[in-house]
Amino acid sequence: MAVSRRLASLFILLASLAACTSYHDQLIAKGYPPAYADGFSDGCQTGKQAVNGIGYEHKDARRFAAEKPYQQGWDAGYAQCVQVAQREEQQRFIEQVRENRESAESLLQRSRTR
Repeated sequence: MAVSRRLASLFILLASLAACTSYHDQLIAKGYPPAYADGFSDGCQTGKQAVNGIGYEHKDARRFAAEKPYQQGWDAGYAQCVQVAQREEQQRFIEQVRENRESAESLLQRSRTR
């Protein structure tokens, strides 16, 4: 049971990381300007890394200052991906608590049968 949960968590993490790169193509396909899509992708990477404690900022400072679509995309990508990463982190925490509880209960049951 714990292995399947870990695999599911790994799959969710990998899918979410892949989502940052695919957001760019999805936004372009929906008609957003390339500058917006670029900013969204950079903001998304930064947001996910901020939640995961990496802290590296992906931002083209010149474009952020000069191109409104890049700035808007960066802000939107950051906000959305911070929320997604926080939910994923919370889910991983909940799963870890469950696994720990199940392990403790299993140990307790084994110690009672001895």
